[in-house]
Amino acid sequence: MESPLNKTILREQYKLIRQQLPKNRQLIAREALISELYPSLKSFSCILSFSSFHGEIDLWPLNQLLASEGRLCLPRMDNHQIHAYGVSDIENQLLKSDHGPLEPNPQFCQPIAKEKLDCILVPGLCFDQDNNRLGYGLGHFDRFLKGILTIPMYGIGFKEQLISKLPVESHDIRLTKVYLF
Repeated sequence: MESPLNKTILREQYKLIRQQLPKNRQLIAREALISELYPSLKSFSCILSFSSFHGEIDLWPLNQLLASEGRLCLPRMDNHQIHAYGVSDIENQLLKSDHGPLEPNPQFCQPIAKEKLDCILVPGLCFDQDNNRLGYGLGHFDRFLKGILTIPMYGIGFKEQLISKLPVESHDIRLTKVYLF
């Protein structure tokens, strides 16, 4: 069992772990994500996913499928707040954001109210066995998720991102389930 480490140290450790994953391991995880996660998303009509960056598991193929079915929403940061937008064409409706990931271009994508979402896929640096996650430390996802705790929220990542126990604070939001590939 890991010793209780502070979140800053864990963030640095798990960024490095993720960056050092071999390409073939990343490809295996991407394929498993499609074959194992996609079927469990069939019942949802409005899914907030995310655009992978900085070594996160590659969601591009999954996002393409969801977009082609009219079920994809992606986050866009405005004034340090996440806003969901419907995306039907990830090849032509996304822009590189100032902070890294591709985001919906509001000229081509419609804003989606939180109440319309019925499933959320959440990134993280690491996840524990109690469905807690450690993000990048800015609290964007925790603030966004706080008001919509009644729908499934799935942490998505690599098996190498599992830790036995994360330090949890009162503002941290526990996920419904964690899918690691």
